[in-house]
Amino acid sequence: MRKGLVSLSLIIFLANILLLSAYADDSVYQGDGYHVFPIQNSDVQLVAETITIIDNRAFGGSKRQNYGIDVDMTFKNKGADTTVQMGFPIFINEEEGEQIEIDTHFRTWVNGQEVAITKKQGIPNPLTKDLHFSKTVYTYGVSFKSGETKRIKHTYDVGGSFDSMGGWELRYILRTGALWKDVIENFSMIYKTKISKVNEII
Repeated sequence: MRKGLVSLSLIIFLANILLLSAYADDSVYQGDGYHVFPIQNSDVQLVAETITIIDNRAFGGSKRQNYGIDVDMTFKNKGADTTVQMGFPIFINEEEGEQIEIDTHFRTWVNGQEVAITKKQGIPNPLTKDLHFSKTVYTYGVSFKSGETKRIKHTYDVGGSFDSMGGWELRYILRTGALWKDVIENFSMIYKTKISKVNEII
């Protein structure tokens, strides 16, 4: 999957007439306090990524929200030993009245070990004002040795958007891939629902 500096890949699931709901992906963030901003990383490559979306509405009985999101990424450090602050920005459309105060149950694992998450506020990069993804960023630290590969997993919940016609939408936006070294070599998405619901998906 090729990346451009302002590239924007949209993966959209629609049912009937729908409204907007959007989310983003990991990047490196700078800033030691509450305010952080995204930066370019010239050493670490996002090699592969698999996103799994679980339609909890179809299966019923889940304590999670309408959709469960599982993200599985592989990163490789092609530079010197380094420690970076990674951040997952929650990308929302405030004009549409979207909010992120709901409990997303966001969790992260690095090489199978769960790590602590710190919720911070994202601000524009001072040198590149248009490099800004969201006001809310879930951050965590990751250390890489030179040449080391690490696997990072996220799980979280989203509600999607609903309208008076009974339609739902989930939109997943990948905006941060251009900030890693080279290209994403392998990307896939898995959508899990009941077979009886497949004909409802647009």
